[in-house]
Amino acid sequence: MKKLMLTFSTLALLAACNVKQAEEVPAINRANFDESVALKDDFYQYATGGWQAANPLKPEFARYGTFDQLRETNEVRLNDLFADIAKSKNKPGTVDQKIADLYNMGMDSLRLNTEGVAPLKADIDRLMSVDNRQHLVYALAIIHTCSSNPMFSTGVSADLLNSTMNVLYIDQAGLGMGNRDYYLDAQNQALRDCYVQWLTKAFSLVGWEDAAAAAEKVLAFETKMAKSFRSNVQLRDVTANYGRYL
Repeated sequence: MKKLMLTFSTLALLAACNVKQAEEVPAINRANFDESVALKDDFYQYATGGWQAANPLKPEFARYGTFDQLRETNEVRLNDLFADIAKSKNKPGTVDQKIADLYNMGMDSLRLNTEGVAPLKADIDRLMSVDNRQHLVYALAIIHTCSSNPMFSTGVSADLLNSTMNVLYIDQAGLGMGNRDYYLDAQNQALRDCYVQWLTKAFSLVGWEDAAAAAEKVLAFETKMAKSFRSNVQLRDVTANYGRYL
Protein backbone atom coordinates (compact mmCIF):
# COMPACT_ATOMS: atom_id res chain seq x y z
CA MET A 1 0.00 0.00 0.00
CA LYS A 2 2.85 2.34 0.88
CA LYS A 3 4.49 1.57 -2.47
CA LEU A 4 1.23 2.37 -4.24
CA MET A 5 0.90 5.64 -2.33
CA LEU A 6 4.48 6.54 -3.28
CA THR A 7 3.70 5.90 -6.93
CA PHE A 8 0.65 8.17 -6.78
CA SER A 9 2.74 10.86 -5.09
CA THR A 10 5.39 10.63 -7.78
CA LEU A 11 2.78 10.90 -10.54
CA ALA A 12 1.21 13.90 -8.83
CA LEU A 13 4.60 15.61 -8.61
CA LEU A 14 5.30 14.96 -12.28
CA ALA A 15 1.87 16.26 -13.23
CA ALA A 16 2.45 19.43 -11.23
CA CYS A 17 5.79 19.97 -13.01
CA ASN A 18 4.13 19.49 -16.39
CA VAL A 19 1.40 21.99 -15.54
CA LYS A 20 3.98 24.55 -14.46
CA GLN A 21 5.98 24.01 -17.64
CA ALA A 22 2.86 24.38 -19.78
CA GLU A 23 2.09 27.67 -18.08
CA GLU A 24 5.58 29.00 -18.77
CA VAL A 25 5.59 27.92 -22.43
CA PRO A 26 2.07 28.34 -23.80
CA ALA A 27 1.01 26.27 -26.80
CA ILE A 28 -0.15 29.42 -28.60
CA ASN A 29 1.95 32.57 -28.46
CA ARG A 30 -0.35 35.52 -28.99
CA ALA A 31 2.64 37.64 -30.01
CA ASN A 32 2.50 35.78 -33.33
CA PHE A 33 -0.97 37.23 -33.98
CA ASP A 34 -1.84 40.58 -35.50
CA GLU A 35 -4.88 41.48 -33.43
CA SER A 36 -5.14 44.88 -35.09
CA VAL A 37 -6.76 43.06 -38.01
CA ALA A 38 -10.26 41.63 -37.72
CA LEU A 39 -10.24 37.86 -37.96
CA LYS A 40 -13.18 37.90 -40.37
CA ASP A 41 -11.40 40.35 -42.73
CA ASP A 42 -8.00 38.65 -43.09
CA PHE A 43 -7.55 35.46 -41.10
CA TYR A 44 -4.02 34.82 -42.39
CA GLN A 45 -2.79 38.25 -41.34
CA TYR A 46 -4.59 37.90 -38.01
CA ALA A 47 -3.06 34.48 -37.29
CA THR A 48 0.51 35.15 -38.54
CA GLY A 49 0.99 38.92 -38.74
CA GLY A 50 3.03 39.14 -35.55
CA TRP A 51 5.30 36.31 -36.60
CA GLN A 52 5.79 37.84 -40.06
CA ALA A 53 6.79 41.17 -38.53
CA ALA A 54 9.31 39.47 -36.23
CA ASN A 55 10.68 37.25 -39.01
CA PRO A 56 10.94 39.36 -42.18
CA LEU A 57 11.49 37.48 -45.44
CA LYS A 58 15.04 37.71 -46.75
CA PRO A 59 15.22 39.64 -50.05
CA GLU A 60 16.64 36.62 -51.92
CA PHE A 61 13.57 34.51 -51.16
CA ALA A 62 10.04 34.61 -52.54
CA ARG A 63 9.02 32.24 -49.72
CA TYR A 64 10.73 30.63 -46.74
CA GLY A 65 9.50 27.65 -44.78
CA THR A 66 10.75 24.58 -42.96
CA PHE A 67 11.74 22.80 -46.18
CA ASP A 68 13.70 25.86 -47.35
CA GLN A 69 15.46 25.89 -43.98
CA LEU A 70 16.24 22.18 -44.29
CA ARG A 71 17.66 22.72 -47.79
CA GLU A 72 19.91 25.56 -46.62
CA THR A 73 21.09 23.57 -43.61
CA ASN A 74 21.80 20.59 -45.83
CA GLU A 75 23.83 22.74 -48.24
CA VAL A 76 26.00 23.98 -45.36
CA ARG A 77 26.56 20.45 -44.09
CA LEU A 78 27.41 19.12 -47.55
CA ASN A 79 29.83 21.98 -48.15
CA ASP A 80 31.56 21.30 -44.83
CA LEU A 81 31.75 17.60 -45.68
CA PHE A 82 33.25 18.22 -49.13
CA ALA A 83 35.67 20.82 -47.77
CA ASP A 84 36.97 18.30 -45.23
CA ILE A 85 37.37 15.65 -47.97
CA ALA A 86 39.21 18.17 -50.18
CA LYS A 87 41.70 18.88 -47.38
CA SER A 88 42.49 15.19 -46.87
CA LYS A 89 45.10 13.10 -48.66
CA ASN A 90 42.94 10.81 -50.77
CA LYS A 91 44.15 7.77 -52.63
CA PRO A 92 44.09 8.20 -56.43
CA GLY A 93 41.05 6.65 -58.05
CA THR A 94 38.92 6.63 -54.93
CA VAL A 95 35.51 8.27 -54.64
CA ASP A 96 36.90 10.74 -52.11
CA GLN A 97 39.62 11.79 -54.55
CA LYS A 98 37.04 12.38 -57.30
CA ILE A 99 34.85 14.40 -54.92
CA ALA A 100 37.85 16.48 -53.85
CA ASP A 101 38.89 17.17 -57.45
CA LEU A 102 35.39 18.24 -58.46
CA TYR A 103 34.96 20.41 -55.37
CA ASN A 104 38.33 22.13 -55.79
CA MET A 105 37.61 22.72 -59.47
CA GLY A 106 34.29 24.36 -58.67
CA MET A 107 35.82 26.56 -55.97
CA ASP A 108 38.71 27.71 -58.16
CA SER A 109 37.29 31.11 -59.12
CA LEU A 110 40.53 32.24 -60.77
CA ARG A 111 40.45 29.31 -63.17
CA LEU A 112 36.73 29.78 -63.82
CA ASN A 113 37.21 33.46 -64.65
CA THR A 114 40.19 32.69 -66.88
CA GLU A 115 38.41 29.93 -68.83
CA GLY A 116 35.20 31.91 -69.14
CA VAL A 117 32.77 30.28 -71.55
CA ALA A 118 35.40 28.03 -73.16
CA PRO A 119 34.25 24.80 -71.40
CA LEU A 120 30.73 25.38 -72.80
CA LYS A 121 31.79 26.15 -76.35
CA ALA A 122 31.35 22.60 -77.66
CA ASP A 123 27.81 22.42 -76.29
CA ILE A 124 26.95 25.87 -77.65
CA ASP A 125 28.33 24.97 -81.08
CA ARG A 126 26.28 21.77 -81.07
CA LEU A 127 23.09 23.73 -80.41
CA MET A 128 23.96 26.34 -83.01
CA SER A 129 24.41 23.60 -85.62
CA VAL A 130 20.75 22.54 -85.32
CA ASP A 131 19.14 23.26 -88.68
CA ASN A 132 16.26 20.78 -88.96
CA ARG A 133 13.70 18.94 -86.87
CA GLN A 134 15.73 15.76 -86.55
CA HIS A 135 18.75 17.62 -85.22
CA LEU A 136 16.49 19.52 -82.81
CA VAL A 137 15.08 16.30 -81.39
CA TYR A 138 18.58 14.94 -80.92
CA ALA A 139 19.76 18.13 -79.19
CA LEU A 140 16.74 18.15 -76.89
CA ALA A 141 17.36 14.51 -75.96
CA ILE A 142 20.95 15.30 -74.98
CA ILE A 143 19.88 18.25 -72.80
CA HIS A 144 17.18 16.17 -71.12
CA THR A 145 19.68 13.50 -70.16
CA CYS A 146 22.28 15.82 -68.67
CA SER A 147 20.99 19.17 -67.50
CA SER A 148 17.42 20.47 -67.79
CA ASN A 149 13.94 20.02 -69.29
CA PRO A 150 13.47 22.15 -72.43
CA MET A 151 10.00 22.15 -74.03
CA PHE A 152 8.62 19.53 -71.61
CA SER A 153 9.55 17.48 -68.55
CA THR A 154 9.40 13.76 -67.87
CA GLY A 155 9.38 11.67 -64.74
CA VAL A 156 8.21 8.36 -63.31
CA SER A 157 5.72 8.24 -60.46
CA ALA A 158 2.71 6.29 -59.22
CA ASP A 159 -0.33 6.30 -61.50
CA LEU A 160 -2.88 8.76 -60.12
CA LEU A 161 -5.68 6.23 -60.48
CA ASN A 162 -3.72 3.09 -59.70
CA SER A 163 -1.02 3.39 -57.03
CA THR A 164 0.12 -0.21 -57.63
CA MET A 165 1.86 0.76 -60.87
CA ASN A 166 4.36 3.42 -61.93
CA VAL A 167 3.94 5.36 -65.15
CA LEU A 168 5.92 7.87 -67.18
CA TYR A 169 4.58 11.42 -66.86
CA ILE A 170 5.11 14.11 -69.49
CA ASP A 171 4.46 17.62 -68.22
CA GLN A 172 4.75 21.21 -69.40
CA ALA A 173 8.16 22.83 -68.81
CA GLY A 174 10.83 24.92 -70.46
CA LEU A 175 9.84 28.48 -69.53
CA GLY A 176 12.82 30.43 -68.24
CA MET A 177 10.63 32.34 -65.78
CA GLY A 178 8.64 29.24 -64.84
CA ASN A 179 5.10 30.53 -64.43
CA ARG A 180 3.08 31.24 -67.59
CA ASP A 181 1.52 34.31 -65.97
CA TYR A 182 4.88 36.07 -65.96
CA TYR A 183 4.67 36.07 -69.77
CA LEU A 184 0.99 36.81 -70.29
CA ASP A 185 -0.22 39.16 -67.53
CA ALA A 186 0.15 42.87 -68.25
CA GLN A 187 1.07 43.55 -64.62
CA ASN A 188 4.27 41.50 -65.06
CA GLN A 189 5.81 43.67 -67.77
CA ALA A 190 8.59 44.79 -65.42
CA LEU A 191 9.57 41.16 -64.87
CA ARG A 192 9.70 40.55 -68.61
CA ASP A 193 11.92 43.59 -69.10
CA CYS A 194 14.34 42.35 -66.44
CA TYR A 195 14.29 38.86 -67.96
CA VAL A 196 15.30 40.25 -71.36
CA GLN A 197 18.12 42.20 -69.71
CA TRP A 198 19.37 39.04 -68.03
CA LEU A 199 19.17 37.05 -71.27
CA THR A 200 21.03 39.78 -73.12
CA LYS A 201 23.85 39.64 -70.59
CA ALA A 202 23.97 35.84 -70.76
CA PHE A 203 24.16 35.88 -74.57
CA SER A 204 26.85 38.57 -74.43
CA LEU A 205 28.97 36.44 -72.09
CA VAL A 206 28.96 33.56 -74.58
CA GLY A 207 30.00 35.86 -77.41
CA TRP A 208 26.68 36.22 -79.25
CA GLU A 209 26.92 38.82 -81.99
CA ASP A 210 23.49 40.40 -81.42
CA ALA A 211 22.69 39.47 -77.85
CA ALA A 212 19.75 41.87 -77.48
CA ALA A 213 17.97 40.49 -80.57
CA ALA A 214 18.55 36.91 -79.40
CA ALA A 215 17.06 37.77 -76.00
CA GLU A 216 13.93 39.19 -77.62
CA LYS A 217 13.56 36.04 -79.73
CA VAL A 218 13.75 33.87 -76.62
CA LEU A 219 11.06 35.92 -74.93
CA ALA A 220 8.82 35.74 -78.01
CA PHE A 221 9.28 31.97 -78.32
CA GLU A 222 8.62 31.31 -74.63
CA THR A 223 5.57 33.60 -74.74
CA LYS A 224 4.11 31.39 -77.50
CA MET A 225 4.78 28.36 -75.33
CA ALA A 226 3.17 30.06 -72.33
CA LYS A 227 -0.06 30.63 -74.26
CA SER A 228 -0.50 26.85 -74.59
CA PHE A 229 0.44 26.14 -70.98
CA ARG A 230 -2.19 25.52 -68.32
CA SER A 231 -2.40 27.99 -65.46
CA ASN A 232 -1.67 27.08 -61.85
CA VAL A 233 -5.42 27.04 -61.20
CA GLN A 234 -6.01 24.62 -64.08
CA LEU A 235 -3.17 22.39 -62.89
CA ARG A 236 -5.03 21.85 -59.61
CA ASP A 237 -7.72 19.90 -61.43
CA VAL A 238 -6.25 16.40 -61.17
CA THR A 239 -8.95 14.78 -63.30
CA ALA A 240 -8.58 17.26 -66.15
CA ASN A 241 -4.79 16.80 -66.16
CA TYR A 242 -4.94 13.02 -66.18
CA GLY A 243 -4.48 11.84 -69.74
CA ARG A 244 -3.45 8.22 -70.08
CA TYR A 245 -1.94 6.90 -73.29
CA LEU A 246 -1.22 3.21 -73.84
